[in-house]
Amino acid sequence: MLPLLLLLGVILPRAASAQAPMQISGQVVRIGRDTAPAGGGWVVLHRVGRDQQGPLDSMRAGTDGRFAFRYAADTTALHIITAAHAGIQYFSPPLSTNPAVPNPLLTLTVHDTSSSAPVEITSRFIVVSAPEADGFRTVVELLTFTNRSTFTRVGPDSLTPSWSFGLPGSADRFVAEPGELSHEAVVLDTDSVSIFAPLAPGDRQLTLRYALPRTEGTVVWPFRQGAAGVELLLEEDDATVLAPSLEQADSTVIDGRNFRRWAGVMAVGDSILLELPAPLQVGSGLLRILVGLTALAMLWGLWRAFRSRAQMQVLTSEGPEALIDRIARLDQQHRDPARGAPADEAYQKERAQLKAALARLLAERRPHR
Repeated sequence: MLPLLLLLGVILPRAASAQAPMQISGQVVRIGRDTAPAGGGWVVLHRVGRDQQGPLDSMRAGTDGRFAFRYAADTTALHIITAAHAGIQYFSPPLSTNPAVPNPLLTLTVHDTSSSAPVEITSRFIVVSAPEADGFRTVVELLTFTNRSTFTRVGPDSLTPSWSFGLPGSADRFVAEPGELSHEAVVLDTDSVSIFAPLAPGDRQLTLRYALPRTEGTVVWPFRQGAAGVELLLEEDDATVLAPSLEQADSTVIDGRNFRRWAGVMAVGDSILLELPAPLQVGSGLLRILVGLTALAMLWGLWRAFRSRAQMQVLTSEGPEALIDRIARLDQQHRDPARGAPADEAYQKERAQLKAALARLLAERRPHR
């Protein structure tokens, strides 16, 4: 995963490095059918800065899985430990760069793989807008799922997804928003969303956007795995919800728009049926699709309200790539050729937000215990 680590350098500002001695020691532990030290594999210390990035040092873990490194403190860079197991790269949280805050003993957890490790949907928020001028209804979904096992879930072969879940077969204009999974790893296949990425133990979050058909008829969300918590928000007054497992709750107003709301728990094999009337052809100014910052901020707030205490987990190779790509493209679009450095205040603000999001993602994800 060296290309990923090289790309991480785009998030870091240019500044003088503060040279001070730091050290990190720890142990690589393999969790799977049993728990044991993962000895003999390569452990790599990476420095990820804007001016310079790449491996600083490497060593083979001892037979007991232990390792130790020394490095110079540098507040302009991230320092990360990586270890590979069964073809999957695992990342530590960012290391301390402050000599006054020494690193604690690090346990870097790697996992055996399984194509049958159970993955559960913990919450699913489905927001359906009223028809637009072209008759399509935009849907934004925020889905959280978890691998509660001690194995990293992988596909049985390169052509089979590691995991999938149901979506209406009539879904159109499908987009997976960049986030914890690369959008390229999330694929719509008729009535299923397939994920082609390893899923380490712990939680994941996924935001989807798609459109429902312009014609009247029935739209079905199949729940093949069930879901611990589901909310359906529906703006269209004339649409009918058929879902015995969901109960109608208080309506919700979002950005001045009224949404009827249903909530409940979906068992394996349950479905949500939405009966759609023929849409009225009205001006697009009255009906805006739920995309952009307003929709994502609303969905993010809902997810955080229902999420239990955040658990840090080992990063897989897929997690940060989408953020890194956005930062790199942002840098390229806003670079001032005359001075060779970005100058736009709005750009700097957006870049700082993306950097903070990436740092938080690396810092918050820990292996499941």
